[in-house]
Amino acid sequence: MAKRKDKLWQYLYVVSFFAILLVPVGFIAFNELYSPEVKSALFNRNNGLYQNEDLTKTDSHEGEVKQYIVDVMEETFDFSYLDFVADADYQSLLNGTKDQDIPDLRDVIRPHYSSKAHKEVIRLLSDGPWVSMLYRDRGYIKPVTSQPPIRRSSNSWGTNSQGRLYGVYDGSVVARLMLPDKSDSRRYRVDYTVTITRKPLLFENSRKQYFFQPLVERNVGEWFLTDVEWSISRVM
Repeated sequence: MAKRKDKLWQYLYVVSFFAILLVPVGFIAFNELYSPEVKSALFNRNNGLYQNEDLTKTDSHEGEVKQYIVDVMEETFDFSYLDFVADADYQSLLNGTKDQDIPDLRDVIRPHYSSKAHKEVIRLLSDGPWVSMLYRDRGYIKPVTSQPPIRRSSNSWGTNSQGRLYGVYDGSVVARLMLPDKSDSRRYRVDYTVTITRKPLLFENSRKQYFFQPLVERNVGEWFLTDVEWSISRVM
């Protein structure tokens, strides 16, 4: 009786040994013989799944497009001597030789403009009639929309050479130069013409920035401005 039990345990031991041995062998054989289905996925710059959008169409209403333009233009004309520094100081920020706790206006508005339009906007702002007093008297500028943007061709949109929907809008904003040590202020009427163009819903600007990324909101909407021009007149 004892011998039978010993043989039974020996048999179970041998079976368990080979069972344990077969598990990794079977796993290796399965990996060598099995070919899983390969699926490809395209990701955008934000590590999100890329969606192939039709950039010749939009789901935005006309009022939403106009509001976006108003918001961008008001953000463009909302700055002070602290957050729109001189070009030389801005280069120092980028080079790391100077530090600042708040993002510069150049970077705040960058997600809403194409590279070409952004350079033109910064040039126009730097050449504005408010510049000398802004820095000399440590002033700031606040915007007020005086005329909502109106699309030039109200019947239809256009499609550019890249196959993207676009529209041209005219509007105006009053930029009020405020001086902290003086009771008076100066007002400038800015009559602008902008081209608003369709873009993918998610866009990430790859330019290296010197401040913490969350301080600048990303442009995750359908639009950005690809062409900007304006004229300035003093409001007495």
